[in-house]
Parts: sequence; C-alpha cells; structure tokens
Amino acid sequence: MTMEHLSRTLLERYAHGHVLGAEAHAVELHLERCELCREAVEGLAATKAPLPELGRPMGNGRGASWLRPVLVVGVVGLISVLPWLLPAMMMKRC
Repeated sequence: MTMEHLSRTLLERYAHGHVLGAEAHAVELHLERCELCREAVEGLAATKAPLPELGRPMGNGRGASWLRPVLVVGVVGLISVLPWLLPAMMMKRC
C-alpha cells in the first residue's frame, strides 16, 4: 500500500504554525507514518523567516543606505552651482 504525501503548501502552513484543530491533527497523524513529509516539515520549520513588513527595506536594511545621502548632496550641490551656470547659459543664447 502506497502512501500519498501531503502537499507542499499544507506542509509549509503546518511548519509555520498556520494549521489548527482537526487539520493539524490529521497532519500530525500523517507525519507519524511518513518520514519524507516529516523531514520536509523539519526543514521548512528550520528555514522559517519572518515576512518583511510593508514599507520597510528587505534584507538587513544596509543595501542602499548610502543612496539617500548621496542624492541629497548631489541636489544641494546642483542648486548651489545654478546661480553661476544660469547667467552663463543665458548669455550663450543671445
């Protein structure tokens, strides 16, 4: 008699604690008999990572932390140079 394995989605939900009640009991009964599904749940539970919050950078937050200060310095630099560039540009048009 061959045993049918549980779906990956169900195993992931169980490993992350999103299966409750009778459904959780049925999964636990299956895991007692099925070594492959049991190992899959152990692996999925070990790699469980919290989902990133919306509006927050993914990863460790250091990825592009240098970008904002560089952009601010660039814009401020451009604004400070414009008074000297504009008269020169206007004279070339005439």
